[in-house]
Amino acid sequence: MGIKKLGRSDLGWVSSLLEKAFTTDPMFVYLFGEQMSNQTKMQWVHGSCYKAARLYGECYATEDNSGVLLMFPPKEVKLTFVKMAKGGMLTLPFKFGFKTLSNFMTLMDHVDQEHSKVAPFDHYYIWILGVLPEEQRKGVGKELLQYALERVDQLCLPCYLETQNSVNLGFYQQFGFDVVSDTQLPKGNLQNWGLLRIASAL
Repeated sequence: MGIKKLGRSDLGWVSSLLEKAFTTDPMFVYLFGEQMSNQTKMQWVHGSCYKAARLYGECYATEDNSGVLLMFPPKEVKLTFVKMAKGGMLTLPFKFGFKTLSNFMTLMDHVDQEHSKVAPFDHYYIWILGVLPEEQRKGVGKELLQYALERVDQLCLPCYLETQNSVNLGFYQQFGFDVVSDTQLPKGNLQNWGLLRIASAL
């Protein structure tokens, strides 16, 4: 299949892919509710995430554009307001309303606190892994994750990620990730799992 690095010109199709990949994801349902049905708005959200990852992290996709992985290197793992603003998130409340902004800030604060608590050392942070619905369970996510972890292992560093979907836990555990945080957001019925993979020797 092959993996390629992404750039500015990939914004359009990446935004579309991620919108399709996360249409039923608990985190996005928590944040956007009924507005999930607005493809244009949701593609804007995912496009903003991609812009932030491209500015501060590393962005990869399969050669056939069926899957995307966004991750941040050590020193850039904290998702600050400045990073999200540069991705375009400043206009979020005007597009989705201030309730969505409140949910967004609650989520960001919670996952950041858990992240900092369980991984206070240098590590890579896999932020987003999305695969087209019709290509899921065909090895696309596996290939992307293996590629990312090979890069991480070259530096002998741990790797952290989180998910709000319990279905994903078994998949990540196959790659050596262990659940190190299992918490519920203080507002809303959303569970957050933080997973850590200790550095693997080559």
